[in-house]
Amino acid sequence: MTSLEERTRANAITEETVLRSPRLAVVAPPGDEPLVMELVGALVRWLRAWHIPVVLYTDTPGDTTETPWSSVRQRPLAEIEGIVGGGVRTETDEQAVRNGGDVTLLVSPGDPSAELVLESAAATETPVILVVSPGAPAAVVERFVRDAEALHEGLAFAGYVTIGDGAPSAGLGLAPLGGVPRIAAGEAVPAEPEDPIEALDEYRDPPGAEDGWRLDLRALLRVGSRAPAFLWRDVAAAPSIRRPRAARPGSSTRRGRALMVQGTHSSAGKSFLATALARYFSNLGLRVAPFKGQNMSNNSRVVRGGEMGVAQYLQAFAARAEPDVRMNPVLLKPHGVGSHVIMLGQPEPELTPLPWRLRKPLMWPAIRTALHELLAENDVVVIEGAGSPAETSIYHNDVVNMRIAREADAAAVLVSDAGQGGSVAQSYGTWRLVPERDRHRIRGFVFNKFYAPGDVSLFLPGCAQLERLTGVPSLGVLPTLQIALPEEDLYSLGGAAPGSGRRIAVLAYPLMSNFDEFAPLDHLSDVGVVWARDARDLADADVLVLPGSKNVPIDLDWIRRRGLDRAIHDWVGSDKPLLGICGGLQMLGERIEDPVDVEGSAEGLGILPLVTVHAAEKVQVRTRATFEPLEGAWAPLGGLTVDGYEIRFGRTRAIGEITEVLPNAIGFARGNVLAISLHGIFENQSVIEALFGASVDSAALLEDSFEAASAAIATYLDIARIEEIVLG
Repeated sequence: MTSLEERTRANAITEETVLRSPRLAVVAPPGDEPLVMELVGALVRWLRAWHIPVVLYTDTPGDTTETPWSSVRQRPLAEIEGIVGGGVRTETDEQAVRNGGDVTLLVSPGDPSAELVLESAAATETPVILVVSPGAPAAVVERFVRDAEALHEGLAFAGYVTIGDGAPSAGLGLAPLGGVPRIAAGEAVPAEPEDPIEALDEYRDPPGAEDGWRLDLRALLRVGSRAPAFLWRDVAAAPSIRRPRAARPGSSTRRGRALMVQGTHSSAGKSFLATALARYFSNLGLRVAPFKGQNMSNNSRVVRGGEMGVAQYLQAFAARAEPDVRMNPVLLKPHGVGSHVIMLGQPEPELTPLPWRLRKPLMWPAIRTALHELLAENDVVVIEGAGSPAETSIYHNDVVNMRIAREADAAAVLVSDAGQGGSVAQSYGTWRLVPERDRHRIRGFVFNKFYAPGDVSLFLPGCAQLERLTGVPSLGVLPTLQIALPEEDLYSLGGAAPGSGRRIAVLAYPLMSNFDEFAPLDHLSDVGVVWARDARDLADADVLVLPGSKNVPIDLDWIRRRGLDRAIHDWVGSDKPLLGICGGLQMLGERIEDPVDVEGSAEGLGILPLVTVHAAEKVQVRTRATFEPLEGAWAPLGGLTVDGYEIRFGRTRAIGEITEVLPNAIGFARGNVLAISLHGIFENQSVIEALFGASVDSAALLEDSFEAASAAIATYLDIARIEEIVLG
């Protein structure tokens, strides 16, 4: 038989052609062939409910004449759709190789031997799922698997699924991935649930299910996503599989009220308004919690249970609540071309490699559970959305905007940036693009960042027209306010902060993390912070800081490409103080070793005799430590006890002469260079006083900012109407 590789090359597909991950091949042993499409139907109905594109490669053997491709025919689309319920695209393997879709399933229901599917799976390193009936004879299954692996080099069976009525099969020598009841012949395909999570539950817990009788959809997708992005000239080892935990939604008998803050775009002011509302409702004597189902940020804080995004961390303080990982159940930390997934405070290595669409349904149960628990425990939950709720390309795959609003039965206010111009049009366009079934949830428009000296009366006719067009009132116009809340978005940072006297240059590499820890320096009249991106930005600086980094190798490459490595070495020779924090500490060392493949290995700047080795377990702790005596510019820190937090995979050790100045190898010093793994050092008033001779009470400043934000919305917005929207 002509191989898939040979047939593909015969059709002029180049050697660089990629079969996109994730993908699965589905086959059955003799006698169980009809069950293949039962499993495909279960998968497709669930994935389609999340608007995840699915492509079926459905080639079956035919007459072998003329060219290789004339020997294949496509199973009729109508027959496939009759089995899986419609809404899929069937392709030949040539087209599947060229593109695929978010999920590609290799099936061949018309080929009892499954020969083409097994051949294609081996050639493209696609994991194979075996479908069996209850009580399938182990000898038959083992023979089928053994013969297939002998005939097709590199074939990898990842597990099996049982389909039918009866006890799930066991002892087949493969990983069990659960099961589903069989749809009887002639029985109508189940209707697509309005809420996709019901589609998940339909197969996880079928009526009358015994323990263990559930289809582990999450494990199936993990298997498929581990298929390598296949180049014809590459051959990689077949991946292994580890079954992940399953999250289950919770329930409660008591339910608080919810208000959602949505925006026409990113940086419209959602975080500020959510923070202000949290403090306002707390001032009414209500028990309040913030919530954001999914946040993307490299600024995070350590709390009980792990880490959470800094925006919800601050909103918790605004609400006078203890920060809780449930307030930000999913945190995505960008690290170059992708993002690390933090779920309920802990890293999720099983989800991190998944394409973003496939993450959503697997994260949703944890998000929904956290939301319902907070609603049960509080009077008001202030929910922050992300981006825009009207992005049509991701609307039905969303877990942070209108899906949250529906789940919480929340009213929403839509905020836009009036300082940019076009905010009335943006508000109308967003409202109009939101599907009608959710549009009624938008109960008011808020216009933020209006130019403070401007005449707001010139803006109000637009607000009135917007209300006539939508029937939704304007709730007010907020001017540009000078309220000191730390920024979360790297792109919100400018070049230099105002201030005279000492200048502190912080290297603003692309994946800089936890830069909000420098916010207290903004309140020092004789200190200016420069966000340095070029060697010229260091020219007039007095202190250089290498901050945290979400991906040290990538940021080190950025430093070298800009010639900043030479500038840093020159700085060390100048005897001016240099501080490395966490990732900055690692950069200053000799090398970073990554045996667990968290970020990758790299050569450091070689300034300090340190080596950092990444471990699989992430350090997420709050730390109190005391500095040993120090010399030079850092001498004032000697003997000080400081509070901070650690978020890192790396463990650092000394390989040469250097002074350990904080216990447990979290701080080192040599000459004018201080390197620490501790974030938050400038949030200690004692450190500010020792280094700058000034006093900054960060906690008091935050409290003042929360109260100012609350007073601002009470002054400029129709707060009585907002209370009515939330409290009734």
